[in-house]
Amino acid sequence: MEGSFDWLQIAIDHPMVAEPGSVFNYNSGATVILAHIFRKATGVDIQEYAHRHLFTPLGIERFYWKRTAMGLIDAEGGTRLACAGSGVGGQRPLIFPEHDLIVVYTGWNVQRPGMPLRVGMDRVLQALR
Repeated sequence: MEGSFDWLQIAIDHPMVAEPGSVFNYNSGATVILAHIFRKATGVDIQEYAHRHLFTPLGIERFYWKRTAMGLIDAEGGTRLACAGSGVGGQRPLIFPEHDLIVVYTGWNVQRPGMPLRVGMDRVLQALR
């Protein structure tokens, strides 16, 4: 999808592998479609909405949200925050600004939960000591 010009059309044209609601299937294209529907229904870009109703109330002042070649918001994973994030299978960054350090877990485990965040942070801090 990211290699194409029209992400929305790629997502719409992608065949379904099962009846909707019958099985879980990670689908980045679905969030691209939902962001498009949101804009059409409300007239508001989802980035503008998130800034007003999510980021600002959480105290997030700096963020970057990537856009597609067509100018659509990258709702499948293009948000960059100053402070945290998480991904599928336990992937996540840990940011320690007081140590000028960023640690990224790149493991992949969708069968069971990964290491609790606090445990990972404590291990990194112990190693720094």
